[in-house]
Parts: sequence; structure tokens; C-alpha cells
Amino acid sequence: MTSTPSVLLTIWFIWFTVNNKKIKKFVGFIPSARLLTVRLERTARKCMARQLAGLVITLCWITGAISAELNHVAPVYRFDLPPLVVQEALEQVAKTTGHHLLVSSELAETATSKALQGEYTVLAALAALLQGTGLSGGLTEHGVIVVRYPKAQDKTTNGEEKMNTRKNILASTIAFFTGVAAMGVQAQEAAAVDGDQIEWLLEEVVVTATKRSSNVQDTDMSIRALGQTELERNGVVGMGDYLASIPGVSQADYGVGRNRLSMRGVAASFSDETTVGVFVGEVPLNNIGGGGGAVDIKLVDMDRVEVLRGPQGTLYGSGAMGGAVRNIVNAPDLQEFSAEIELGTSKTKSAGGSNGKFIGVANLPLIEEKLALRVVAYRFDNKGVVDMVGDRDPVVASATALGAVLNTSEGSGDSEFIGVRASLLWQVTENLSVNLMHIDQDLEQDGVQIVTADAGYENTRLTLNGKFSRTDESRWDETKISNLVINYDLGWGELVSSSTVSEGYYGQLKDMTAIVGGVPAGMFDEFKTEGFIQELRLSSNWDGATQFLAGLYYEDLDNNEDTSILWTGDDALNFFGTPFLFGGPQDRNVKQRAVFGEVSHEFTDRLKLTVGGRWYDYDRDEFQSLVGPFAGSGVFVDEQSSENGIIGKVNIAYTPQEDMLIYTQWSEGFRLGKPVAAVPLALCDNNPEDGILDGTSTAINTDGSLDSDTLDSFELGGKFSLMDNRLSLNTALYHIKWEGIPIRVTGDCNIPTEVNAGEAESNGAEIEARLQVTENIRLDFGASYTDAELSKNSEGLGSKGDRLPYTPRSSATIGLDYEFDIAGRQSFLYVSYAHVGGYHTDLAESSVEIADYGKLNVRAGMAVSDKLDIEFYATNLLDADEFSYFVNGVEHYQLAPRQFGLDARYRF
Repeated sequence: MTSTPSVLLTIWFIWFTVNNKKIKKFVGFIPSARLLTVRLERTARKCMARQLAGLVITLCWITGAISAELNHVAPVYRFDLPPLVVQEALEQVAKTTGHHLLVSSELAETATSKALQGEYTVLAALAALLQGTGLSGGLTEHGVIVVRYPKAQDKTTNGEEKMNTRKNILASTIAFFTGVAAMGVQAQEAAAVDGDQIEWLLEEVVVTATKRSSNVQDTDMSIRALGQTELERNGVVGMGDYLASIPGVSQADYGVGRNRLSMRGVAASFSDETTVGVFVGEVPLNNIGGGGGAVDIKLVDMDRVEVLRGPQGTLYGSGAMGGAVRNIVNAPDLQEFSAEIELGTSKTKSAGGSNGKFIGVANLPLIEEKLALRVVAYRFDNKGVVDMVGDRDPVVASATALGAVLNTSEGSGDSEFIGVRASLLWQVTENLSVNLMHIDQDLEQDGVQIVTADAGYENTRLTLNGKFSRTDESRWDETKISNLVINYDLGWGELVSSSTVSEGYYGQLKDMTAIVGGVPAGMFDEFKTEGFIQELRLSSNWDGATQFLAGLYYEDLDNNEDTSILWTGDDALNFFGTPFLFGGPQDRNVKQRAVFGEVSHEFTDRLKLTVGGRWYDYDRDEFQSLVGPFAGSGVFVDEQSSENGIIGKVNIAYTPQEDMLIYTQWSEGFRLGKPVAAVPLALCDNNPEDGILDGTSTAINTDGSLDSDTLDSFELGGKFSLMDNRLSLNTALYHIKWEGIPIRVTGDCNIPTEVNAGEAESNGAEIEARLQVTENIRLDFGASYTDAELSKNSEGLGSKGDRLPYTPRSSATIGLDYEFDIAGRQSFLYVSYAHVGGYHTDLAESSVEIADYGKLNVRAGMAVSDKLDIEFYATNLLDADEFSYFVNGVEHYQLAPRQFGLDARYRF
């Protein structure tokens, strides 16, 4: 008999097909998919909302029907357990839930569980407790909790089963909970365990995206979490290694350690400040790096990464209007010493030599259960891949007639990352902990990896001819961050204080000849930052339907930039009459204060309402004095601005049954405004009554400040755990309205200014699925569609209907994780393929289209012994060579070529 889900799926497919007769044949994640005509594209956008709404509704029907057919409705239990020995924690879970317990590993008597606080199902509770212990837990069909090693770890290196004490442990556990009368049924369960017939479940990741601990599937927001194993198997050491494969996220790579992030189409201009908040632990990184982006702290020894899509303004503040990325490091272990060293080597196509990697991690319990130190050190050496030749760019080559010297180096762009991270955890009392973390990271790069637009990893550049302290292009980043987190458990709640002091020095020496039309010129640019950030928050954890979170936020950030563009040709041929062509100091300071909070109330055990808000107030000073022949009459800004405002959030979450969560949310996001130079009215407005900048239709900015731009987001999402938690399916539909986008306009008086005049909309959908096919095979899939465009004409920005930059219409990813044994040794194979659709870096779409590529990565590894692991990998196996960022009409950044590598990890 045909199942109800099959019928519903067929109905939806027919309905979707009928509605698409008038539009293009659209398969967003297939590289060959292309738009057929402009008219069909417009029709597709009009119809897409109906298609996506139908998909979400139908998925709800399907999963509801499946759950009903499986008759699987699991109850929720409230837990309040501190970290315990695993055996003790499991016994508490069994008593609370009324389930019988079988423990098939002696490790349960020595390992320590995670704390468990809040409401969980049995499966979610097991996943939270056992995280990081190497154990897995599940429920048998008779409702018995079974905890054991995963199959691949149940053998020694010579293949012998670890069965010497298993049956004794099972018997004693059975007797403790059930008595002799229950031994019949429980013995059958024990046999099922010994016969490897235990249920295989998806790994459940606990996140703190809401600044509380919760399971990903129980968190009523669009979030993608990458656990420790997934990070390792993706070879993640930087944001560029994984963000492009996350549905709804766009990552434009414009050099080593530099990424332009956007989510759900919320991006307008590279000159604007970022719209995605990036954090390492409690530390916001956005304002620490140079150029308005976030410094790329290497992701070494990580616990997990959380990608939060959609506005996160209430909890994470300004700059998180598109979303946030949270990188969570491993905390020191108070109980056990551990240490490991990882060495790696790789070869990149077209590179002049081999790349190298060193990672060292040591965990040192200084006072057992009280004080521990965890130290991470790393070094990454990567060879450049761009050859400098003299015939790629005739405009640059022509500068030799003015005494310039061509750069003839091969493999330009060598880079070296060196970093140290140290964390000291002091468990002062059972309820009070103090964690001090310090990060120190340096980057040195010789040359650049910019390429010309016509072909290959080649470019034409000039040396800097001794005008600066160095003769070749280079870049350097120095970042120092100290963060102190104090956590106090009040019993009924938690009080957290996070204090951060940061210091950064970033610089580059760059040939500008291609950008300035063939004039031999080089730029020295240095950027210094200092900052202090303090956050204090209190969250409740009492029994009851109502919970709250409240916080205070303060930041004081200073940025100082100094730019000099100098003539690099023969001084005797310098027709400007001065070697100094452009530059000057730029100083910026921002002080921000905020009060934020959320209150949630559970009307029933199925329905929850969350209301949040943030009040912010800031003062911002900006000074610029830019002079020289390239500056015309000069640029001078000495302005201050201040503003305050309130943003909000309302979330309704409905759990019709245990394995289904439906939520709808309205939320706001914002970016801080800034001072701007007011145009002189006498020159730029001959008709003062209309208040319009002459030669434009834009109102004149008369108060010397740019207001914060804001957006409203409306989201409908669903999260479903099916097939006894072997399949997870998450979907989201959203509509975003963005107002007050900063734009730069220049009127008849030829004096540029910035105003809040841009408006845009973004509509789209995301879907993610994860299927545990067998105990050893897992499939991952994700896809997104984003239609982001201007909703009104904006002079200096674009016309209504122009696509927003940095955002592909479609992207998709698929992955396969296969675990197996080779001669009794635990092994794995991980294969992932990501397709990123094409997009432009400007609203006018005058740039060459970038991205539109498919990237295949493969990694395989083996546990040679209980201490040594070896992994082989290939990145960009298909050798996609599309552009990753548009610099100007001639120069671009390009995807890194195919790379093969070998890593070895040894544990002491």
C-alpha cells in the first residue's frame, strides 16, 4: 500500500511542476544550470515564493505523517546534573526517565560526562552527556538505554573484540535497575548489543547560539553546527575552508586570511562594514581586523563552529544583521593530561614548492579538578601560486617607459601563519569558574596572489623600486587578544562576565599601477587597532514556564590608519612633480553601550513564545586628512556622530510532536552609523528649498552623520528528526526588508557625500538534511536559493531590481562520511562536493562574474595505532579555477588550485 508521505510528496511534485511551466528549467545546484531569458527569470522570481511555501508546508505534512505512522512521540524530561562519572550520570538519567539501562563499556566508570541542565528527550540527554567521551548511546525497540563504544572503536588495533568485561558490566547494570525477574528481556537486549544490532543514531551537537545550552534540533532558529569530527574531516583551519559550503552563506576570498562574508543576500558594497558577526568564544572579531572585516584566527583545537543565519542583533549586536559565526575552542580539561602533535605536508598545483603545517596541543591539569592549562601552538607555511610575467597586462608593462621595473618572481604570495593560544581554567568552587584565554597570531606574506582576468595564475606587477622599506609587495598581520570569562552558577540561574582586550597591527605594501591606469605607484598602508569590550549577562534556569536572559554591553574601539601612495618610477620622469601622490591619516573611535535581553514563556509543553530586544547607544568620531595629486582638492573629515535606538525580536516555536519543531520569527538587525563630511550648501544646493543635492534626486545630508541602517526579517522554519533520529531535515523560508543602506553620491558640485537612501529585499529558502544510512555511512545535503535585489532606484547605488553583490542565487553541497576497518584499524573516507553559483561584487554587475564553480574535496584517514593517525587529502580535486574576488577591471583573486596533502597526528 502506498504510504501517506509518498502520496503527499507526489502531489507536491505535480503541483510544483505545473507552477513551473512558465519559468526556466532551474536546477540551482547543477553547474550547467543557466538562466534562459530575462523575462523567464522575472517570472521565476514571482513564482518562487509559492514554490518554496508549498515545499515547506508539504515537508511539514510529510514528516507529520511519517511520525504518526511510526507512532514515535518521545516525552521530554527536565534534568539538572553537574559533570559526573558517566556511569553515575547514566544512572540518574535512567531513574528520571524510568528506562532500563545497559552500559557496554568500562570507560563509563572513569570518563566524565558533560553537565546536563534543561529539558531533553532521552536521546538528546544521552548525546549531551556523552559528548567528547567517545561513547554513543541509544534506545532499543524495547525502550532500553544502551551505551557503548561506536563499532569502529570496539576493537583493538589487532582486531580483537573488547569483550573481556562487557557482559559483567551488562549483568551488574541489569541487576541494579531491574532485578532478577527482568533478566529475560534484558538479556535479549544484551545479546542485541553483542550482535551489533544497536540502533545507529545521528550525532547530536549541543550549541550555545542563544547563549544557553541546547541541542541543534531543539533550537528554534536557523543554525548549522559543525562538531569536532566534522571540522577535522573537512580539514578546517580557516573560515574559507567551510563557509562557502554552508547554505545561505557566501564567502568571497580576497587574499590569505581575508574573507568577505554575507548571509541571505545582506551585502551592498565592499566599502561598507561587514554584515556578519564573527566570534571566537565570547570575543567579537569584526572590529579587530583591518579593512572592516574580521581577522581570520586559525581554527585549531576547536570544539565546534556555529553558523547562525538571519539577524542576530538582539543577542550579538551591531554587524550581525545578516547572521553570525561562532567559533568555540576546546576548554581546558581539569582531570586528564593530554598532548598531541600534528605534522602535515602538501603540494599545490603550480606552486614552487611544498606547503608545511605544524600543530601542537597540550592539556595540563595543574591542580586536579581545580586548575588546568591548555596551550595550542601552530605554524602554516604555504607557497604562492602566481607567476609574475611581463606580457599579461600591457597597461602595467607600459610603466617601464617611466622607469618602473617589472617583477619577475615565480610563485608569488608565500605566506606564513604563526600562532599561540593559551587557556587557563580555574574552578574556584563548584559554582564559580574563571577562564583566561590569550591569542597571539602573526601573518607574513611575500608578494600577492592577484591574477589578471584573461587566463592562468599569472600577472604583471612592478617592484617598488626602493621607495619603501621593502622592494617587493608584502602583507603582515599581528593580532593579540586577551579574554577573561567568569561564570557563576547561582543555582536558579547563571551569571557570566566576559572582558576582552585586543590589539592589532595590519599592513600591506602593494603595487597600484593597474588601478591608477598605468602610473607607476605603490601603496604603503598600515592599520592599528586597540579595543576593550565588556559583556555581563544573567540567565535563569529555574523550574517553571518562564525564563529570561538579560545583559549589558560596552565597547571602546580605536582604529588608526595611515596610507601613502608614492611614485615608483624614475624620479626624473615624474610629471607630478612630487613623489607623494596620495595619503594621510585616518582615525576612528567608537564607544557603544547596549542593554539586551530575551524572555520566553512556555504556554504548554508544545508552544513557546520568546520576545527579545536591544537598546543601543553610541558615539563615534572620525578624522580623515587625505591629500596629494590623486586626492584632487583633498578629502578632509573631522566629524562626530551619536545615535541610539531599539531593535526587537519575536519568536513562536511549536512542537506538535517530539521529533518536529515549527517556528516563525520576526527579528531586526542593524549596523552602526558613522560621521560623514557635510557638503557645502552654497556650492551643492542652488535651490535650498528642495533640500536636494544638485544634479541628483537625493536629499542632502546636512547633519554630518550617517544613521544606522536596519533590516526586518520574517522567517518560517521547520526542524524534523525522523527514522528514530537517523534522519534530520531542516528547512527555512525568509523575507528580508533592508532600509537605510549607505550610498555614496556626487552631485554637480563634484563633492561626494554619503546618505541613507538605499532599500533592498531578499527572499529565499534553505534546506539541510543528514541521513545516517548505516552505522558506518552518513550522507549530508544542503541547498539554498536567494533572490536579493534593490527594491527602489538609488543614485550612486543602483536601479530597482539590481541584484545585491556577493550572493549567488543558488548553492548546494553534498557529503559522504564512511567509517570502516582495515586490518582491524579504524579508518574513514570523507567526500564533499559544493557548488557555488555565480555573482558579482557590485550592484551594477560591471565586474566579471565570479564564483559559479564546483569544488570536490576528499579526505581519508587511518588509526595506525591508538596513538598515531595518518590522513591523506585532496582539495579542489577537479581543479576549478574560477575567480573568487573582483579587484578592478584587470585584476582578480582566484580559487586555490588542486592540492594533495598528508597529515600525521600523534597523541602522547
